[in-house]
Amino acid sequence: MDTIPQILLLDTIADKGTAAIREFAHIVDGRSWSQEEIRQRIAPFDGLVIKSNNWIGADLLRAAVNLKVIGRAGAGLDNIDVAEAAARNIEIICSPEGNVCSVAEYVICMAVLLGHQLQEAHEGSRRNDFRRHSWQGRNLQQMTVGIIGLGNIGRGVLEKIAPLCRHVYGYDPYVRQLNGPWDERFTMMEHLHEILQLSDIVTLHLPLTAETTDMFDDTAFSYMRPGSILINSSRGRIINDQALLKALKTGVVASCALDSLYPDPVYNKAPEDATYSHFFVHHPRVYYTPHIAAGTKDALEEVACNLARKMKACLYKSHSFVHPLK
Repeated sequence: MDTIPQILLLDTIADKGTAAIREFAHIVDGRSWSQEEIRQRIAPFDGLVIKSNNWIGADLLRAAVNLKVIGRAGAGLDNIDVAEAAARNIEIICSPEGNVCSVAEYVICMAVLLGHQLQEAHEGSRRNDFRRHSWQGRNLQQMTVGIIGLGNIGRGVLEKIAPLCRHVYGYDPYVRQLNGPWDERFTMMEHLHEILQLSDIVTLHLPLTAETTDMFDDTAFSYMRPGSILINSSRGRIINDQALLKALKTGVVASCALDSLYPDPVYNKAPEDATYSHFFVHHPRVYYTPHIAAGTKDALEEVACNLARKMKACLYKSHSFVHPLK
């Protein structure tokens, strides 16, 4: 029989999650290690805990000769060489269900903020401009919402926003139909251009794949209603930057909320040390947030605890470890 699992922690998760992992495994903190140091020292470890900051590529996986499971806190596998992991029988575990509520609330918040032109009114007031007639927004109740991507998070958005808006349209080529209490306010569409033509607000909930990279290009924007609102809380590369700039300039997109850009900044640098620059950060009709849609305290705790539970189940059901630590 093996001893207790050895887990390498490569990114910060909520303390409750770390404590839960310590109940069944020994944790080594590798958050300060360079990529080369990780590669040189990874061999003894049974599991990794990561978020989106580390690239787990083929070279690293080849060095991880004892690795059995990669625990990805949150959603998205674009920073893992999934094919290489599968070839080496390394299981990949995510915990996307923990941040569903956080992202759904973010989408509703951005829909109201942008729909009511609150950002413009706030900035105008700071310039001593109090002409309130300049900022006459729209009620969410009178607007249609298009949800692109109906996985865990997209469905959570649907559940929360359907009672608040006029109608919700959904598009996901891998989901045929959804049923729930929202039925009278929800229509599933077969084609992307259909949902773009019908939606006042478009919100994206997609993984980053070859299929979704630059999915929102000039062609996609050409189908959108003039004055649309765009919300992206998934990955920056899903939107083609130059196409979005054109759409903002022509008024096809009135305003947008972006929770991710490409490339993303380094999130743990102090302002005086940060050298990041991106034109959307300072664009007057873009509300940018540094990938925080899924990052409330409550969501991070739930994500971390769910991940710990799933990693324990994987390691102790599938591998010959001694009973968890007491």
